[in-house]
Amino acid sequence: MTGIPLTVIGGYLGAGKTTLINQILRDPKGKRYLIMVNDFGAINVDASLLVSADEDTIQLSNGCVCCTMGADLFLAIGDILDGDIRPDHIVIEASGIADPAKIANVAVAEPDLVYQGIITVVDGENILDHLQDRFVGDQVRDQIRVADLIYVAKAEISDSLAMQLATISKAPIMESDAATIEMLLSPSTPKQPDANGPSHAAYTNGTR
Repeated sequence: MTGIPLTVIGGYLGAGKTTLINQILRDPKGKRYLIMVNDFGAINVDASLLVSADEDTIQLSNGCVCCTMGADLFLAIGDILDGDIRPDHIVIEASGIADPAKIANVAVAEPDLVYQGIITVVDGENILDHLQDRFVGDQVRDQIRVADLIYVAKAEISDSLAMQLATISKAPIMESDAATIEMLLSPSTPKQPDANGPSHAAYTNGTR
């Protein structure tokens, strides 16, 4: 039995993570994604896709499932792996103030998972202001630094933005209007988190 790929989607509050999650749910490319989120309230699931919903789980007709992470991520992952139906891919949406790298470590601790990288979503309209903010700038910078791929939402990538991001991370940069979910979530080579920083080798095609 092969391990289940795990991808973490991080980014500061309002960056566009939930919009990206909704894209995955609407067009899963035939895969059974299991999306782990902090709160269902922000996810507007198409009613035509909804099969069932309870306090902790939303099941969709396209095979995808959403569930809340709860207080203990490791217990939640264990419940998923012990379930009758194994997903094709697990995607965890980190909260806007979380460190995505710490969440990604669950793939190291759990032998049934395969680390597929951290996608950090940045708000192309406001990211430069966020980076200069003395209260949140360091946190936003750290979320970008650990990225295996940077996904720019809400705006095209300007030269100044690309240069600023390049000073923080060497991760490939992808524009939201040019991206496909398959490219975002299917890097060419599975990898493991690097204690000295992220590994970018798997995300090269079609990215900046």
